[in-house]
Amino acid sequence: MPSSGLGAAGTGGCERGPGHHRGNDQAHGQAGDCNPGDRENSLYASVELSLRRLPPEMRELVQGLAVFHGGGNGFNMSAALGIEPKELAKPAAWLIKVGLAELREHGYIRLDPALSDFLRLGQSTERLAELEAAWAEAMSQLVSFLYEQMFKDCNLAATLTLLELPNLMALLDWLEQQINADPAKAEEISTVAQLTEKLLSDLNQPQALARAVELREKAANLISDWGRVCFEDEYSMIERLLDQGNMQIAFEYARSLLKKAQSAGPQAYENADYHLAMAHFLLGRVLNNVEQAAPALDFLIESQQLFEALGKLGKQMASTALVEQADCLSKLGRLDAAAEKYEEAIRRDEQQEDFRGVAIGKGQLATLRYDQQRYDHALAGYQEVLTIFERLGEPASISTIWHQIGMVHQKTGHSTKRLRPPIAVHWK
Repeated sequence: MPSSGLGAAGTGGCERGPGHHRGNDQAHGQAGDCNPGDRENSLYASVELSLRRLPPEMRELVQGLAVFHGGGNGFNMSAALGIEPKELAKPAAWLIKVGLAELREHGYIRLDPALSDFLRLGQSTERLAELEAAWAEAMSQLVSFLYEQMFKDCNLAATLTLLELPNLMALLDWLEQQINADPAKAEEISTVAQLTEKLLSDLNQPQALARAVELREKAANLISDWGRVCFEDEYSMIERLLDQGNMQIAFEYARSLLKKAQSAGPQAYENADYHLAMAHFLLGRVLNNVEQAAPALDFLIESQQLFEALGKLGKQMASTALVEQADCLSKLGRLDAAAEKYEEAIRRDEQQEDFRGVAIGKGQLATLRYDQQRYDHALAGYQEVLTIFERLGEPASISTIWHQIGMVHQKTGHSTKRLRPPIAVHWK
């Protein structure tokens, strides 16, 4: 995703512009119809006074912010305003100067809570529909981008998802209106809902997660033929069952999903072969979670082979399958074999520069060494993982690793205040 371009301009050196846009007169007149002591009137009056300080061309440009909810990523704002991301720096600087916006992390711009509502008052229904369409397209692209970042920079993905939560909820409402008007859009809308669901799955936002699940299921129910959407709908449902601890039901659905994928075959639709591999992986993961490590191992080995047959498309999941196999082997007491699987997964992740995958594999291997009472190896492994998570900027993972390090020191009688030796981590 392109940079918002906010670093290109500061707030200093800007001058106040005379006059204000006619649409703001209309909005002010409507706001003025309220009772004198009405809070909304007071908020709108404050917003209008701030807007008057903008140059006329800036007041005209920022009208497009009417469709945002609480703020937005700089890239999305530039898309909705119809300008290049680097061109957003100037209007953003002006809004910050007059107190209508503030810059947050990762290029997110927080807007005055009353700004968007005030801007909507002065615009026609047709114009707002155009702006909402551009905003929705930009939001859908942001959802895809954030989903990709879950595997590269999960701190960025989580932070931006939470900041964008009001926009994401508004997007789901807008998409539902679209699917009600045109059920033929069910497939593309299902994809956005499903990715939004994945973004929210670990962020402790149950109402928002339920809303995404509701729309994903609604879209899938409009598609009768078995294919990508139906597979992904059932896969997501099983993931929710696992999150809720409904293991037996998850197992039954996972077994059914694999049968459906096998019955359809690897050529049934685009990426059906990938879904077949995913179905094997999911059933193996479910079995592993219900302490059926031996049968789980068979499905996970099969999934690895299927992923490897896909070439580049299956590389990441083949490595993930190796880690899951190693977990099964650990439960079966085959610790040396488990260590070999972890080491192979780590090697592959290093080749793909999947540093988060490297950290997960090394963390699991360190825990295995701890279980083997090889505490020096466990400590070295955890310290290396800590270094990686520090580079990735993942506070929650860093906290978890410090806890693991503390457990090792507790076993060995060493203090956690002891300085860590330098760790060699391969970064590009």
